[in-house]
This record gives sequence, structure tokens and C-alpha cells, in this order.
Amino acid sequence: MESTVRIFLGIHDSQLRFFTPEGKLVPTPEEVAEKMARKLQDLGIDWRDLT
Repeated sequence: MESTVRIFLGIHDSQLRFFTPEGKLVPTPEEVAEKMARKLQDLGIDWRDLT
């Protein structure tokens, strides 16, 4: 079975970024980490306590 990943390059906020075929911005690893930290904070969990 062959898998294909389709991503596109474009400019967002003056930076070269990846986009999905639908035009959705692909988050950077830093953006994903920030989102996860906010979600944990919303749940009352300090991410620094997770080891």
C-alpha cells in the first residue's frame, strides 16, 4: 500500500509555511506545544509537573 502526503508551501505572516490541500495552515511544533500547554492549563494541570 502506498501513502501520499500532500502539503503545499505558502507565505503566512511573512514566513514560509506548510498548508494542507484545503488551504489550512499546518501548525509548527512550537504552536502545537503552546496549544497543548494552554489546554493543560485550562484543565488545571501544570505541564512542568509532567515527568
